[in-house]
Amino acid sequence: MKTAGVDKIFFIVFGIFLLVVIMTAVLFTFSSSGKTAGVTTYSATDKDKPKINIETADFDFGQVGVEETKVKEIKIKNEGTKPLEMTNFSTSCDCTFAQVVINGQESPKFSMHGSPAWKGTLEPGKEATLKAIYEPSIMPVKGKVGRVIYFKTNDPLSSDISIRFTAEVL
Repeated sequence: MKTAGVDKIFFIVFGIFLLVVIMTAVLFTFSSSGKTAGVTTYSATDKDKPKINIETADFDFGQVGVEETKVKEIKIKNEGTKPLEMTNFSTSCDCTFAQVVINGQESPKFSMHGSPAWKGTLEPGKEATLKAIYEPSIMPVKGKVGRVIYFKTNDPLSSDISIRFTAEVL
């Protein structure tokens, strides 16, 4: 009888230990996802800081055939005195992509599932191009649609960016 009691206690203790290990792994995974290492932060009160200027944050592609691909190039400028860092690009739908061009170098195409590890740096006074790409055939719908491109910056006054567009899919 004593052996059965010892075995039962062992399994309970082992089960609790295993549960703690699994919970720690899950918490570590979720707390570190979406973060980008090496992003320089600034305060809104800092004299020297990056300052993002986006040509347009809301536009309409107009009428789009379901098999068409539409691309809008949006100028982004760093009007600050420190490098502007852009990270965590994602979109609201798998039919929508974002791609950044800095100094002639193209980023990967970002979609709904994003790429938090990529970081683009725009030096003070420099411009980049954000390509908003819409491919309705990937998620075919008809009628008026709205989609969003999201990303983060180290501009303390504009850290969470949303670029919105609409289209009428024929």
